[in-house]
Amino acid sequence: MTQANDNTAERLGAFETRLDRIEELFANQTSAMMEGLRELSQQTISLANRVDQLTGRVDQLTGTVEVLAREGAADRAVMREMQTEIRQIWQYLESQQRSRGNGQG
Repeated sequence: MTQANDNTAERLGAFETRLDRIEELFANQTSAMMEGLRELSQQTISLANRVDQLTGRVDQLTGTVEVLAREGAADRAVMREMQTEIRQIWQYLESQQRSRGNGQG
């Protein structure tokens, strides 16, 4: 029976050794996964901050584009008025030239 006890003790020792190796591997894998999760969390926070910054910049650009569009519309209105005035001046000058050509000037 001592041989059976020795055999059982030997098997138990091998089992404990395997269990210790599995526990060590599990601890190492868990540690590596936790480190990866910490890095991923930091990267996610960094990306979220960049998205917030970019959103702010896009909002600023949107405001700038709206201002430029309004100013462009106002400039076009002024240009139309100037073109109308130039056309009226041109027509006046043409009528003055015609009336001089007809001997009325």
